[in-house]
Amino acid sequence: MAKQREWAEDTSTTWWQNKRRNRRLAPSRAMTELETLLELAPGQQALVPSLAETNALREAVADAVDALPEEDQWIFNVLHVAGLSLRFTGRVLGIPKTTLARRRDTIRLRLLNDLKDNPEVKKWLATRLPSPP
Repeated sequence: MAKQREWAEDTSTTWWQNKRRNRRLAPSRAMTELETLLELAPGQQALVPSLAETNALREAVADAVDALPEEDQWIFNVLHVAGLSLRFTGRVLGIPKTTLARRRDTIRLRLLNDLKDNPEVKKWLATRLPSPP
């Protein structure tokens, strides 16, 4: 007969406190809209973008990615969208990891330069970044 497992009840932390602690440990994951709203103090307004703003921003990013050469698009999608590692991607392409890291950084700079002049991105950033003193 299998021994019944006993679960210790930890009353010192709630589910949400554990969720917040895990969020601090993994800051690279974007927060969902619900998590963003739950982080706000009572009465505080969230900066939730409208659907039109979100679609315009997505179009701007998609246009910038489409302007990249085909191989750079593939590298961007594999590393950033699919989340595969540099080591694995380098093995698939048959190039060293350090060379791939340099190409990734070049792709990021190219996208940054393309997007920083885009009016939709400027408008979106202006509403989210604090104004300079």
